[in-house]
Amino acid sequence: MSRSTYGNPRSKCYHHKYYKDLLKSLDLPDIHFHQLRNTYATILLKNSFNSKGVSHLLGHAKEIISVDVYGDTQEIIEDCLDVLEPFIEEVIPKE
Repeated sequence: MSRSTYGNPRSKCYHHKYYKDLLKSLDLPDIHFHQLRNTYATILLKNSFNSKGVSHLLGHAKEIISVDVYGDTQEIIEDCLDVLEPFIEEVIPKE
């Protein structure tokens, strides 16, 4: 969690302006940050990452929440996997 110079938690929208400016400067589509979180979780589960670890990364209290919410979208991801595959290969380290 990001904190102010006084040690207080920052508001949810503190980074929003910087995020939107970054998207614009990179000529990326104007997408909601939460959509990135959804995509991230789905890609991790699709690539057989440990569901308990994914749940921990997302801050869910129980593993089943992550699996129920993001695990059922595999058919959707299959349709666009050809487009996502180059990005996945770029960010996931080779073994």
